[in-house]
Amino acid sequence: MDIKPKIASDVIPLNNGSPNQNFGLRQDEFEEMLEQMQTGQDQLFEHIFLAHFDDCRKFLSSKFSMEYEVSYDITMDTMLEFRLKLLQGKIVYGNLRYLFTRMASNNYLSHMSYEQRLKQVLRDEEIEEIYQEDRFDKLTVAWKSLDESERTILTQYYYEDRSLKDIADANQVNDATLRKKKQRALDSLREVFLKIYKH
Repeated sequence: MDIKPKIASDVIPLNNGSPNQNFGLRQDEFEEMLEQMQTGQDQLFEHIFLAHFDDCRKFLSSKFSMEYEVSYDITMDTMLEFRLKLLQGKIVYGNLRYLFTRMASNNYLSHMSYEQRLKQVLRDEEIEEIYQEDRFDKLTVAWKSLDESERTILTQYYYEDRSLKDIADANQVNDATLRKKKQRALDSLREVFLKIYKH
């Protein structure tokens, strides 16, 4: 099923939506806050965060049976993407709650397909079979491109099944810092792997 979010000119609001569908905002309130956002005031972003962040995170956790850390990361990434599209004028008043949640679902599906492949490769117990596959050689090259701390985080999270909170506590860093570092490591690994795999 295509869940690509509809934005800007693709959105055709029905009766402009109700305040309940738009984070509790009337259209005039939304447009005024959006105008203020263009001048550097972030009340609209903060309002959306407070009104919908937890609801969206819980929806993702329930719908896709994902862990807290993953639903948190996906929702936060969507928040930042949503804010950027607001600033770019690509989002209009309508059913904004639905649009946001749909964007988050789309982001998750992209995220999930990669993480599942990575998890399978890292955990596969048929070592001899893996070594015969060209993809493992390429993943090994990509893996070695990461620094030691990045490899350690991914190993502990994916291979040892440790939670991000547990890893953060052991390394005496806060959860948010570790989440960002884990995501950067994944992005780097993916970028190098795909670059090598296409050649």
